[in-house]
Amino acid sequence: MTAVVRSRLRAPRVKAIARSRLDDIVAQAWNHRVTMLLAPAGSGKTTAMAEFANGSARPVAWITCGGVDDSAEGFIANLNAALHEVAPEVSLGWQTIDEAIDALVDVSQAIAVAVDDVHTLAGTAAELALGQLIDDAPESLRIVLAGRREPGFDLSAIRMMGQLLVIDSDELRFRSWEAEQLFRDLYETWLRPDDIARLARRVEGWAAGLQMFHLAARNLSPPEQRRLIDRLNGRARIVRDYLAANVLEPIGADLRAFLIDTCVLGVVTPALADELRGRPGSEHHLRELASSQLFTAAIDDDTYRYHEVLRTQLEVMLLERDGEDQAAIRYRTAGELLEQGGFEYDALRCFARAGDWAAVRSLANPAGEQLRAPTVAWIGDLPHSIVADDPWLLLARARAERLAGTWTKAIESFHAAEAKGVGTDFVDQCRTERSELAAWLDPLAQAPPNWVGPARAGCRRDPIAAANELEAGRGAAGLLAGAALRLLGGDLRGAGEAAERSINDESFGPYGIGAGLTVLAVARLLSGAAGSDRALDEAETHAERAGFGWVARIARAGLALTDRPGGIDEAARVRDQCVADGDPWGAAISTLFGGLGAARRDLPATELLAAAAGHFHSLDAGAFEGLCIVARAAYQGVDQPHAATVARATGVAGLVPIIHSFVGQTRPTPHEALAQQFAPSGDEPSAQPLHVHCLGRFEVTVSGHELDLEGLRPRARALFKMLAIHTGSAVHRETIVDALWPDGAADSGIHNLQVAVSAIRKTLARAGVPDEFGVQRHGEAYRLALPGTASDLAEFLDAAASAKAAAARDDHELAAEHASRALAIYRGELLSEDGPLDWIVTQRAWVSGVREAVAVMLAAGHLRRGRCKDAIEVCEATIVERPYADELWRTLVAAHREHGDLAAAGQAQARYDQVLADLVG
Repeated sequence: MTAVVRSRLRAPRVKAIARSRLDDIVAQAWNHRVTMLLAPAGSGKTTAMAEFANGSARPVAWITCGGVDDSAEGFIANLNAALHEVAPEVSLGWQTIDEAIDALVDVSQAIAVAVDDVHTLAGTAAELALGQLIDDAPESLRIVLAGRREPGFDLSAIRMMGQLLVIDSDELRFRSWEAEQLFRDLYETWLRPDDIARLARRVEGWAAGLQMFHLAARNLSPPEQRRLIDRLNGRARIVRDYLAANVLEPIGADLRAFLIDTCVLGVVTPALADELRGRPGSEHHLRELASSQLFTAAIDDDTYRYHEVLRTQLEVMLLERDGEDQAAIRYRTAGELLEQGGFEYDALRCFARAGDWAAVRSLANPAGEQLRAPTVAWIGDLPHSIVADDPWLLLARARAERLAGTWTKAIESFHAAEAKGVGTDFVDQCRTERSELAAWLDPLAQAPPNWVGPARAGCRRDPIAAANELEAGRGAAGLLAGAALRLLGGDLRGAGEAAERSINDESFGPYGIGAGLTVLAVARLLSGAAGSDRALDEAETHAERAGFGWVARIARAGLALTDRPGGIDEAARVRDQCVADGDPWGAAISTLFGGLGAARRDLPATELLAAAAGHFHSLDAGAFEGLCIVARAAYQGVDQPHAATVARATGVAGLVPIIHSFVGQTRPTPHEALAQQFAPSGDEPSAQPLHVHCLGRFEVTVSGHELDLEGLRPRARALFKMLAIHTGSAVHRETIVDALWPDGAADSGIHNLQVAVSAIRKTLARAGVPDEFGVQRHGEAYRLALPGTASDLAEFLDAAASAKAAAARDDHELAAEHASRALAIYRGELLSEDGPLDWIVTQRAWVSGVREAVAVMLAAGHLRRGRCKDAIEVCEATIVERPYADELWRTLVAAHREHGDLAAAGQAQARYDQVLADLVG
């Protein structure tokens, strides 16, 4: 009787972090007859399958093949014992596979068999028995295989039926955020996020590589750890020993020599390898390497790539075998072949390794756009002195830094390249690309006359109108920006269609794919489509491989919008990384994603959404800021006319019902009322029994008479003001307590809040205000309910929105009428007497910005109709409060000139120049 090794029939208890992304993929094994985890040694196959077996609610039998009897009888005996251990109703004593299959037919429950190290059965009778089991197994049985190469039996029929699931090394590899979680939660080793991202790139997410770094770096200082990251490839002794024992020693001498000969190429095709080696036969070697999972991946039918860790180990072996001079010749030859074949990135790397700086400079010449999207790796590998002295390489570095999301560094590199200008065209190119980036970083910067201008304008307001302009002949970049703006405007279908078109635009390059997939994934998430988290994973993978680190981390932050555990924490880590890199847009978007994700899960979200609104406000991105305000209203789940007004004014009204649906909150109004709330407002009754004035000095009037608030304590008056500037919107009690009673205990603050609310209600009741108006409680939030639009702030915002809507319809007379009404209502800054209190400042700045936009609209309209004095009056009145308003200054100067007063125009220009000088100084 065949002996059974019991220790080989139990899934190992592994120490691992929860990788829900991968766990969800492996869990699909229950929906397929056969699942295969195929990847090189150390990729985490056993860990992933063990997590599946140990965490499954259904029985999973386990067999580890290495070191057990590989006869048919031995396999059957182990299979029988493994199944009986997890499902005792399975009888013992099988002698053949037919008996096994007959017995399994009687098992009613779904059951899986996990077979680890299946590659060790290659060519044996046990492998044939496994193949027969797969062919004839009953529907209730699932087979999960893990190994370094596909088994020898035929799986084509199962594959054609869609019953085969293959999980490869790309799905097993650790993403940078998973690597960060691994070091933090399992290894308990702190590393900077940028160091972990660099480590993950260096080892391409290889699980064994990350573990080796942990073992080697445990007792090192942070600087020593960073140096080790640079060596953690084939040059590190611990890695060399592992690869030698598990990859290179078991293969034949001819195949090992082929690997060493061709490691310089980066991407390997049979033709390139044949020409480099000077003899045929490369295709056979490449197919064998790929099928054996020897750290070789097939990019397509004719192109292969060696894993970075293996390739660098092979490079060390090349130097040891041939010496530096001969290796340099091989690198130079490979570079020439790669350049001829159109593989510029790999050619650059080869020329750099050969020390052929003239060839590097020639290939990095940005004439043409072939190198618009190189990864940071090749430029980072060049000596600093080489890059610093060459304008082409400085420009290449600036572009790579821009794509990586290190925008502050990119600006510096663009400046450096510009300073070393090698002709007018080159300097203009540097200046244009720098101005494109500066337009996103500095709200006062002038955007260049390409796709950036409309895209930047769409972030301020009217994203759909900007998208229409961008998609009409602004190229692939404009198409993608338009897709993102359609998302912001609520046109999810249009966003998805435009994103798909940008993905399929071959002129856009590899980095466009990651960006397009990210927009597409977010659109699917907001529309409730299934599988959107995997779409984000795919987007992150494409972006990271193309060197588009900025999009990669936006895709990572997008995980907050999914049900994946840790997604909100990941968005927070992305935000911190963006702040460290000088990337305000990444910080703002990741904060917004975190807030939306928290709101969707009914977690505290108010502060996150408020912080996101603050980020976008500082970036002059009013449409995004409006989205944050709308999301906060949806989260609080009460009627918020102010949010409706903001949505109309900024052009994101189409996103409102989508956001409400996404966060899962039910508004107290039916859908028809919700739609009406966000429609352009009509005429409202002018006479109201209660009216609140927030613009300028705060006052409350009842039937036209000012209400005496002196009887209220200072904190109660402050609460009245806070609720007044959020008229119709509920303010959470934690927000109120943090603002008005920050120093006391939470219970004490809530008690003080209740006392203040009671005092306000009594004051209004004494003045005869009906019970349905005043301070109302909604759960843990409070709002000030007013009749109609009984607030000057609400009236002002409605008039501004009506002016904007009329201007969009080219009804300039009506737009001027509404704009004039808005400016007449605006008596001064929001709660001007209260100074720079934290809970007022952001809202005050936003309202002031709306006034500026209305003033610009009205002044420009006056100027078009030749009413120069009126235009001058509007500009002068608004500039006092908004001294940095470019459009107002330009309109003022133009109005004086149109009026024929050149001296006044010159004085206005001089005043504006002084304002800018003071700002810089």
